[in-house]
Amino acid sequence: MAYTATITKGSVTKSHYYYNISLDVVINDGSEDILTFSVTERYHPNEAPSVVVGKLQLAIKNTWDKYAEEQVVRDAAALDTAITSLNTLMNTYINS
Repeated sequence: MAYTATITKGSVTKSHYYYNISLDVVINDGSEDILTFSVTERYHPNEAPSVVVGKLQLAIKNTWDKYAEEQVVRDAAALDTAITSLNTLMNTYINS
């Protein structure tokens, strides 16, 4: 499956000598947005822009990796079996 990431400017706020740069990220699977999040990193004007770009890129990658790991658990057959069992148990309980 091909995914598309769309990254847009969020906000820039100043805090003393630093700026907090926020980006909004949307990941789409071709038919719908499956993940929407923001990343924020601190930037100092004397710092090379590539440093903050690297930090933002790492934050985006880390969020994607976490999402992908969560989807493995979410899509696991064992979880579906557990939910079916819980539904059966609870419906039996509330109707007894």
